[in-house]
Amino acid sequence: MDILKELNEAQREAVTTTEGYVRVIAGAGSGKTKALSTRFAYLVNELGIMPGHILCVTFTNKAANVVSPQKDMSNALLTSGFIQKAYEMGKDNFGMFKHMMLHTAGVRRGGCAALELCYVGCGRLDGFWDLYLRPWDVAAGFLIIREAGGIVTTLSGDPDPFKEPYEFLASNPDLHPMLLRELRIGKGDTL
Repeated sequence: MDILKELNEAQREAVTTTEGYVRVIAGAGSGKTKALSTRFAYLVNELGIMPGHILCVTFTNKAANVVSPQKDMSNALLTSGFIQKAYEMGKDNFGMFKHMMLHTAGVRRGGCAALELCYVGCGRLDGFWDLYLRPWDVAAGFLIIREAGGIVTTLSGDPDPFKEPYEFLASNPDLHPMLLRELRIGKGDTL
């Protein structure tokens, strides 16, 4: 997939500039959040920069609403992860993963929470849930999703996901309540 093809010339320049920091000043709805999310993906996927070495910050008066417009959960493409620590503790994500595979268009496992959150923020994925990730792994991605018009909560629906046990769901406003309900069903007795 060519991540640059949907960008205009100015956005492409902001995404592919490699020397120093990039500062973009533009009006609401101009594609700043999309450019920022794509820049992060470009730096990680194309240039091999470690996600932990990248800082993305955005401030806007109005979100650009670039999260996925998907409203039908059966057509939603999701992502999640599995961490060794949870498995070692006898807690895992398998029940939710299986349930969501059966009730959505599919679930991917990319292996990089920061990148997957950016993909939700720019509309490439419809939702992302995960367990036991630390705040420093997801804070920038949460900001990107919220700036893009998305919602981030705990799996119980609390809007503050920075509490133990650090379980969260990020998606668009239309899918969020449906995904929360289905994740609770899938969670069952596995956690």
